[in-house]
Amino acid sequence: MKVIRAVIPVRAGILGLFAVALCAMLSLAAPSSAAAATRAKTIHRDTVISRSKVWVQKRVPYSQRRYYRGYRQDCSGFVSMAWKLGKSHTSRSLPRVGKRIKPKDAKPGDAVVVPGHAVIFAGWKNKSKKTFYAYEEPSWGGHAHKRVRQLKHNAKVLRRPGITG
Repeated sequence: MKVIRAVIPVRAGILGLFAVALCAMLSLAAPSSAAAATRAKTIHRDTVISRSKVWVQKRVPYSQRRYYRGYRQDCSGFVSMAWKLGKSHTSRSLPRVGKRIKPKDAKPGDAVVVPGHAVIFAGWKNKSKKTFYAYEEPSWGGHAHKRVRQLKHNAKVLRRPGITG
């Protein structure tokens, strides 16, 4: 919480009490920058999928060195962009950003991370929940696309904090 401090000469009586109460109210009313940032970081699942589709439609090519609209053009940069994180994370740092959930609880807009790769989960392909649709930046020479992937035993399913819908 942001605290506003003011030096007010306190005089005895009602005026002094009023000044102290006013300072207390001002310090409670000022929102902290952390609270404002938390509110601004919400995103709807449909928005995550829409942002993923833009790179697929634009056929953004894979690159660990190049950037497209502020995000690195690799798999973790793709997830960072879809989640609207503000910067490109790596497949190692994404688990520190998202909350790990059970794979069976995955919903469109979540991320699936395996060592060295990350994708956006777009929905289950079958009822057995062993294969799913994914939006991704695949690898060298490829470009962003949607494909069917198998859920591997070492996969971590992550949910972005602030995701709604």
